[in-house]
Amino acid sequence: MEIYLVTSNPGKAREYGRLLKRIKVKQLSLKIPEPTKGTVKEISLVKARKAGKTTDKPILVEDSAFFIYGLNKLPGIKTDRLTKKFFKGSYAGWIKKLDKKNSKNRKAEALTVITYSYKGKTKTFSGITKGRVTTQEEYEKNYRLQQKLQKKLNRKVGFGFDVIFIPSGFKETMAVLDLKRKKDKISMRAKACRKLIEYLKAKSI
Repeated sequence: MEIYLVTSNPGKAREYGRLLKRIKVKQLSLKIPEPTKGTVKEISLVKARKAGKTTDKPILVEDSAFFIYGLNKLPGIKTDRLTKKFFKGSYAGWIKKLDKKNSKNRKAEALTVITYSYKGKTKTFSGITKGRVTTQEEYEKNYRLQQKLQKKLNRKVGFGFDVIFIPSGFKETMAVLDLKRKKDKISMRAKACRKLIEYLKAKSI
């Protein structure tokens, strides 16, 4: 079967293609207004319902958030917008903000909610990966390793909060784990995709 992922990012479409395995994922570029309020699930549902009105194809809409506990769970649902607003798009700014607050709580969570929409019906699937925000020293060390691996493998990664997020049980950032082909086993997106696959199997879609 084919599913259309609503995104302007071809890299994300390729990642979904890997995660969904035998399901063919195609990119569908739509301009959908981004809700500024609500939970991650609510935002994903709103976007999916709007996108569903524009096509009769089965679609996926994703919304993600990054919660830093030492910053009262900021940036949350406004991850991209606040990073651009405060740090000109550099996620390393959250490390400095956490250090400036002198918080010892570096706990963080990454949440993804995928909404599957087809023929007016919707179903959501969520995935959470727990971990922590790097220290400045860890960030610099991982960034150097990331650059080295990218050059060696001729593959660019490290988008969003992956560059500052170390999943529980690991010593490297999600960006480095991506280059080492370990991200697909532990990421919040992968966990949500596995639930989607089981749902589609049960529905014999």
